[in-house]
Amino acid sequence: MARGLNVMSDDPGWADPAKEQFKPRYFGMIHEAGFSSVRIIMKSFDHMDAANRLSPTWLAFLDQTVAAALAAGLTVALDEQDFMLCGK
Repeated sequence: MARGLNVMSDDPGWADPAKEQFKPRYFGMIHEAGFSSVRIIMKSFDHMDAANRLSPTWLAFLDQTVAAALAAGLTVALDEQDFMLCGK
């Protein structure tokens, strides 16, 4: 994966895509700066319902984010960061 960056850890777009701070066009800028990969930091447990299903809106935002990174020529790693919740 070579040179990479972590992105989107606490971006408000996860809760409301209209409020995203990290814009899809940034992936192209990351690639142009010489990076070849991004690790998209997620906290998906915050977006699950009582039956542990992810919100369709959240999944659509994730799909669009991954598609934008791939379109920019980046390798994508998804990193679930709910380590405290996973340990329970």
